[in-house]
Amino acid sequence: PAFATSSTPATRAAANWHWAAWPPVPGCFLFCPWVLRSSGVRGRVDEVVERKWLNNLGNIMKKNLFILLWALAPVALLAYHYGPGQAGLAREEAKASIRAALDFEAEAKVSIRAELDFEAKKQWRQAIDAYNAALAALPDTETAKRQQLQLARANARIYVGELPEAMFEMEHLLDETAKGSDSELESKVRSSLASAQYYTGWLMRLELAEKKEWKEPLEKARQNFRLLAEQTAKTDAKASEDHQKNLEKNLEAVVRLARMDLSEVQALPLPKKCEGNKNVCSKCRGQKKSNKPKDMKKKEDARGASVGKRPDGKGS
Repeated sequence: PAFATSSTPATRAAANWHWAAWPPVPGCFLFCPWVLRSSGVRGRVDEVVERKWLNNLGNIMKKNLFILLWALAPVALLAYHYGPGQAGLAREEAKASIRAALDFEAEAKVSIRAELDFEAKKQWRQAIDAYNAALAALPDTETAKRQQLQLARANARIYVGELPEAMFEMEHLLDETAKGSDSELESKVRSSLASAQYYTGWLMRLELAEKKEWKEPLEKARQNFRLLAEQTAKTDAKASEDHQKNLEKNLEAVVRLARMDLSEVQALPLPKKCEGNKNVCSKCRGQKKSNKPKDMKKKEDARGASVGKRPDGKGS
């Protein structure tokens, strides 16, 4: 055309269209050749449009992703609350019950020192209820903590007159801890069991039980105290001398109680924790009967017992 001379910007851009940025002059797009508009400029325009479209698409995807995550947040919180969160809530409930039980135990010990037996027994009963609540709230997977709570509950039961029940509970607990790997907890259970067996033998002697009956718990207490002393001497070289001496004194006390005359036993002051225990002999017998395995042997059928050999039909 007449307006597209060599001196115009469009002519210079057309000669170098393969590398020049278009348009070189604002407003000259309308006066450029058709070939230039259909190739170089169109590619540039398409590239700009595509870049803007990709940017807009990325922004839209980011917004949609944010909205999706925001909508799924309550679902994730509910899933955690009714899933792993329940275990955390159970642990918190158990901790609260344990703290309450320890407070009741402290109050009970103060009442014992003040010789308020009724108040002490009431507080020990409340401590047992708190331990039961903690065990009910604690998950079954927390084996070690559950065993510690069971031991504390069994020790508390002695103060409310349930010495035989506590002793048999400790025996079952010792069987469970012996299968595990916590030797320290096993030693604590064995020590508490030996003390309970010692007190049981003492009270059975006062109740004029037969020698065979009261000697059984004392013999078990002697074996447990002796085993504890031997294990402490072998495995715990850094154990304090006072702890070792206490184990030896407990062992000597068991042997001495078994050799004492009944009049000497009756003259001994009974420990405070054993004063509320009555009918120990009958309770121990009942516990043994309930723990004794039932005879699963089938009874012989009495039908046809008098029937002899069938006659063969021949006369005499």
